[in-house]
This record gives sequence, structure tokens and C-alpha cells, in this order.
Amino acid sequence: MSKAATGLTGSISERVGSGLVWMTAAGVSARVLGLISAIVLTRVLEPADFGIVAAAGAVIGFTKVTTATGFDSAIVQRREDPAEFLNTAWTVELGRYLLLFTVLFASAPLVAVLFDSPESGTVVRVLSLTLILQGFNNIGMVCLTRELDFRKIFIWRTVPLLAGSISVIALALLLKSLWALVWAELVQALCACALSYALHPFRPRPELAWKKARELFAFGKWVFGTSVIVTMRQQGVSLFTGNLLGLASLGVFNRAVSFSTRVFDQFVEMVWRIGYPAYSLLQKRPESFRKAYVETLSLVAFLGIPACAGLIVLSNDFVDAVLTEKWSAAAPVMQILSAAAALHILNAPASVAFQAAGSPELNTKLSMRGFVILAALIYPLASGLGLTGVALAMFISTLAITPSSFLLAARIAGCGNEHLKALCGPAAASVLMALFVLFIKSRAAASGLSGFLALAVSGAGFYFIICYLLEKITGAGAFGLFMERFAAMRPR
Repeated sequence: MSKAATGLTGSISERVGSGLVWMTAAGVSARVLGLISAIVLTRVLEPADFGIVAAAGAVIGFTKVTTATGFDSAIVQRREDPAEFLNTAWTVELGRYLLLFTVLFASAPLVAVLFDSPESGTVVRVLSLTLILQGFNNIGMVCLTRELDFRKIFIWRTVPLLAGSISVIALALLLKSLWALVWAELVQALCACALSYALHPFRPRPELAWKKARELFAFGKWVFGTSVIVTMRQQGVSLFTGNLLGLASLGVFNRAVSFSTRVFDQFVEMVWRIGYPAYSLLQKRPESFRKAYVETLSLVAFLGIPACAGLIVLSNDFVDAVLTEKWSAAAPVMQILSAAAALHILNAPASVAFQAAGSPELNTKLSMRGFVILAALIYPLASGLGLTGVALAMFISTLAITPSSFLLAARIAGCGNEHLKALCGPAAASVLMALFVLFIKSRAAASGLSGFLALAVSGAGFYFIICYLLEKITGAGAFGLFMERFAAMRPR
């Protein structure tokens, strides 16, 4: 490898290391803020309140993603200077969001009829205002991802979340109604829009160059396809659950997702936000690409698998200690969704590798396969098992595509069986940790918040000890790699 190439790779590694600092900080901040606000809300509001807002959010999310252009991902993946594409991309996005706002505002009464809830139509109309704010976001923020400027991305992600979390807690205590959730969403969207202009000097202006738009869409169409399928899966499940099982059941399902899937989505988001721009820069250097993929998979497995396993065995304890009895039905749903989240975490590096290597169609095809399986299973399982059946259908559909995802990623990254070896240590240690926690629970009468925290901390400590011993004995595992990256994250 030439000195120039080596220097570039080193620069990328340094920026990725810096990115890990900022994105980990952003992730921890987001999850802490989200958990605090979610706990307060579950104690103040009723399941039906969450169900109405979740139904409205599902309708908006579905329409938003089914019209997505994929321009952001196309700009990040391009090796050329993206400046000439920014105004066109911003103009198309703004037009799309304004059109969506108009359609949703006009069709809100249909939503009210669909869910037999007049209030849901009003909520759709108010929440659709967030689309206008998102349309006016500064497209220049895409360049920060491309340039791996994670410090500013951290600010852009965390400050609006902070504003939204403070607003929703204050409004929930004041209003004690679902409108706390609605107004807080508007506060968060307004804050994000304003910050996008404060953090990047680019100032978009209306411009529509069809040739440039077609170039972006040539790549973005596959990102669009994947986004549509993923949204049909996520929001479609919410719409289906609310319609079949009722808005109260949807509210319980929404909270189960918040305390399981959305917590672990942080691992997936970190892989995408850091891995995608970095992998895109390494796509022409096979050895560096292979190493990046294997190390990323090792680290997310090391952190993600035990986190999911821990919640599987502690879901009931969490609900008893943190939530109230009215949410007891969420515990078994959380357990199944945590298992599905573990698979989703492990598939994330492969999904990033496909898109960064210029093969986004693989994500689309795998997502479609999983969606078809979900669509075939969800009605019979939900009819027989209720919310547990909905969660089980989601788990099976994710499990079904995981082997293909791993095999295709190994072929693209050229890593042989290295990626499978990266999973063995964390998986074995997580199983032992789960058994250890279950043993402690059977021997000690741990209850309340202190009991839950004691079990969680003891399980985490046991996991790290097992990982350390496994690596010392077998020479394999991600403990050493994690400690190296952790040391690199500390400020010098």
C-alpha cells in the first residue's frame, strides 16, 4: 500500500475513533434521556394515550418513508464533491415534505375512522407540522456525516432530544394527557431545524436540476426500497396491532418496543453513522474493508448480545421495579423483542457493508424476504397469542434472513469464517451470564429498583470476567479489542 493510501487509512481510523467517542456519548445521552422521559410518561399516561399517538406516528412515518428519495445516502456514498448536488437534493426533499403535509392534513379524518378514534385524526394533523420543519432542515448536515465530523452530529442529535425530553416531562406533569407527547415532538423538530443552520455554513436555495436528481436516485432508489420495506415492517406492525387488538394494546406494545427494541437500536445506529461513511471511503481497499467489517461485528456482538440477553432474563424485574402493574403485559413482549433486537444488531454490520460497497439492492432483497415472512405469520400468531404473537412474528422474520445476511457479507468483505468466530465468545459468555443471573434470582429475594440494579450490575460484571477468561484460554474473543478501543476513546 502506498504512503498516501496508508495515511488516508490512518486518518480514517483516527476519525472513526473520534466518532466512537462522540457517537457513544450521543447514544448514552439519548438512551438516558429517553428512558427517564419514558418512565415518567408510563406513570402519568394511560396505554390508550400511547396507542393513539403511536397510531398517528405510524401513519406519518409510513407515508414519509414510502416517499423517501435516498438522496442523503447517495451523497455520502459518492466519492466526488457533493456540493453541486445539495441544492437539488434540498429542493426535492422540501417539495416532498410539503406535499406529504398537505395530504396528511386533508386525510386525517380517514385515520380517525380507521382506528375509531376522533382524537387520532387531530393528532395526525398537528404532528404533520413536523414534516414542514424536517423539509426545511439544512441539507448541508449530510456533509458532516461524509466528513466524519461526529462532534457536530453529536450536538445536532443530542440537543433536540434534550429539548424534547424536558418538554415532554414538563408537559406530561402539567397536562396529564397525550398532547404532551405531541407538543414535545414539535419542540424537538423545531430545535433540530434551527440547529442544522447553526452547525453548518451551507445555505440551501431552490434549484431543480433533473440530471443531478436522476444521478442521486440511481443509487438512492435501492435505499428507498429498503426504507419502504423497513417502515412497512415497523409502522405496519403498529397499524395492524392497533386495528386488530385495539389502541390500548398498541399502547402496551409501543412501551414494550421503547424499553427493548429502541434501546438496542443505539448499537445499530452507531454502526450506520460511523461505519457507513468510513466503509464508503474504504470500499476500494479490500483488506482494510475486511478488517473494518470483522472488528465492527466483534464489537457490536461483544456489547449487544449480553445487553439483549440481560433484558430477556430481567424483563419482569424491570417492569415490576420501574413501571406500574398496568404495564405487566409488556414484559413477555419485551423478552421476545429483545431476542429479535440481538439478531438485528448482528445483521447491522452486514447491511452497512452492502450499501457502502455499492450493493444496496442486497439490503432491499433481504428486507423484502423478511417482510413477506412477517406478513404471512403476523395475523395467525396475533389472533392466537395477542401481543406475544406479534412479537414472535417479528422475531421469526428476522431470524429467517440472518444466515443469508452473514453469508453475503462474508463474500463481499472476503472474511471467510472470521465473522462467525467473532460471535462465539460473546454468545457463550452471554448464555453463561443469563444462567448466572437466573441462579442468583432463584437464591436471593431481589425486588424493587435496588434488586433490579443489583442483578444487572452483577450480571454485567460476570460477563466481563467470563469474556476475559475465554480470551486468555482460547486466544479468541473481543475483550482485548474492546479494551483497546475504550483506551483510544479516552481524551489524551
